[in-house]
Amino acid sequence: MNKLGVVHSGYDPIIPIGNRICLRFYLDDWQKGNFWIKKVCDRADRFKYIYLKKRTYSEQLHDCIKEKPEEIFFVIDTPDNNFENIQEMIKDLVYVTRSLNYKKKIIISAINEPLEHMTQKEIHWLNDILSKEIVKYTNVYLAVGEMACDFYSYYKSYLNIKYKYDYISFHSDNRCKISVLTKFLKLFPKDLKLINNEHYYYNGAKEKGYDNIDVLCVFQHYTNYLVCADQVKSIYICMPFHYYYNGKYNFLGLNLVNTNNYSIYETKAWKMLKQYDIKAVIEMYLKEYTNGDKNFQIRGLQSALNKAEESDLKVDGWFGDKTRDILVTFNQKHNISIVDICSYATWYELIQDFQTETIIKDLIDLIKVIE
Repeated sequence: MNKLGVVHSGYDPIIPIGNRICLRFYLDDWQKGNFWIKKVCDRADRFKYIYLKKRTYSEQLHDCIKEKPEEIFFVIDTPDNNFENIQEMIKDLVYVTRSLNYKKKIIISAINEPLEHMTQKEIHWLNDILSKEIVKYTNVYLAVGEMACDFYSYYKSYLNIKYKYDYISFHSDNRCKISVLTKFLKLFPKDLKLINNEHYYYNGAKEKGYDNIDVLCVFQHYTNYLVCADQVKSIYICMPFHYYYNGKYNFLGLNLVNTNNYSIYETKAWKMLKQYDIKAVIEMYLKEYTNGDKNFQIRGLQSALNKAEESDLKVDGWFGDKTRDILVTFNQKHNISIVDICSYATWYELIQDFQTETIIKDLIDLIKVIE
């Protein structure tokens, strides 16, 4: 399963990695009225984001749904702890999202990093209100927590509450230490579902940047642990694109953006994350094939091999001797150990090749429509 998603704050593209998205919507904007026509792009006071397209809340949700995400995670935030009519806002969010023909999973949480301005008692009071509202809706779930995973005593308090919740949502700790994450996961029963919201490597990137090999190794090790942890169902990457002219937080964005032409420089850390995304997508939608198989996916394979090897295979969806021979040549060039089958490794190399990337992505899009 592809666990990756992204925390979206107005930049483009809407979902640059993974197949799920976290949207931060502000309660105080909703309370002022005309919520769906207000701009969302200027709320971040600490950061200067790159906006290739400014969006209202409505435009942001529309564009998000066009990407067909597996889940939408709404974090309702407010700067002044005024939670008046939060139930009505939830009702409105669910109604508008469903009216746009989005039938998949919706997850709702309130207040990012709540311990910064609320007591534990106040947090549980608010979650209790949310729980009673969210249970009214089909395929809508409550997430609680929203702090770094090293706040152990805070997260322990969720083991002894009376209201119902569906997910514990946590942030990666600043150091991306496996020992911290392991201790955190052990707090909860193995059947409790977790969401890693805001995944990034704060301290390492601050000191050395996301292109540094030491930073990359720590970040990759931590990410791999999350991907393999059965309890963790979603991993939301925080701030994939970010630019700040000066100041304390200029290191946080994973990718560098050229503000003159808006071109994007992909860091080594981002390329590492994309490998998890690509491999998960391949295993989710594509199959492995051998001589004698027949399937429409093989037509995509034959088209890609024709492009990569400058061959003239008949694109008929039949894996015959000629297809096998060209495939063997391709696999040998890419050091794939089993050369006479179309394996996940073959698909991976084809989607990495700029000549054949579009063919394989179009094939995956077609499979999504059929399914």
